[in-house]
Amino acid sequence: RATSRESLPPPLLPAPGTRAPTGTLTMSFSAQDMYAKLKAETEAKATADGAAPSSGAPAPADKHVPLVSVKTIVPPAEPVLVLFGSVNYAEMAKKESDPDAPPNLLGPHRLGKGLSGIKLAYIATGCTSAHVVALGADGETFTWGRNDAGQLGHGDMITRPGPERVSALTGKAISSAATGKAHTVFVARNGSVHCCGAAKQGCVGSNVGKKAETQTTPVNVPGLPAIAAVACGANFNLACDSDGDAWAWGWSEFGVLGNGTDGEHNTKDSSLKLSYNAQSTPQRILKLMGQRVVRVA
Repeated sequence: RATSRESLPPPLLPAPGTRAPTGTLTMSFSAQDMYAKLKAETEAKATADGAAPSSGAPAPADKHVPLVSVKTIVPPAEPVLVLFGSVNYAEMAKKESDPDAPPNLLGPHRLGKGLSGIKLAYIATGCTSAHVVALGADGETFTWGRNDAGQLGHGDMITRPGPERVSALTGKAISSAATGKAHTVFVARNGSVHCCGAAKQGCVGSNVGKKAETQTTPVNVPGLPAIAAVACGANFNLACDSDGDAWAWGWSEFGVLGNGTDGEHNTKDSSLKLSYNAQSTPQRILKLMGQRVVRVA
């Protein structure tokens, strides 16, 4: 039902010094005056144009006068990587920070160097990570950021302020990746999985020495079928294969591996100190067998 403004009752105004009752719509005198002025101007314009005054509805706008000036934004021909937030990778997530560290980026900034001419296909980082993975459409892999455990895969533990190609993955055709706090998981187009970074908690798989604490170049993770999707927690990994089975490996605390236990145990029979299992060999999540898992997070 359409109702003209003139058929509506005038707004109720509270008496001076009193409050309006709950649910009452009030309008200040200045607002009423403004409305009356706008209405008068609208009716005057309609009369001048030869039209009859309307029931309070604004007159149609002049078609030749644009209401809004729109600036056309031309999208870039290729994907552009932008970032914002902290760029002090060496100190990120640490209790103490360097007073001379670069300032935070408070808005989106285009990455200046390192990926020129690369057609980007995939970006990976995480809420616990201080490093980034960028994948080109041809399968090339680039990493940068904090590297205190070799999580960048360059064979050392030197922080990189900008993208650098991971030479150890040349020819692997990496199609996706995920990042933990100090480790990285790469998935190739053929479904093979490669990990690097902190090894002590089982995150990089069993293809490293038992006493190794870091793995600075990506190594293949044995015991997995062709993997379709992968995700990282701070110190554990989840994956699903092309058949829909889910897999997990890494640090078992809080039951994050989905195997029915958190792996808590005393470090020694005579000690009250607790620790958790480091499951370096990927295992199926048995409770999900028979269900087709298509994504993990």
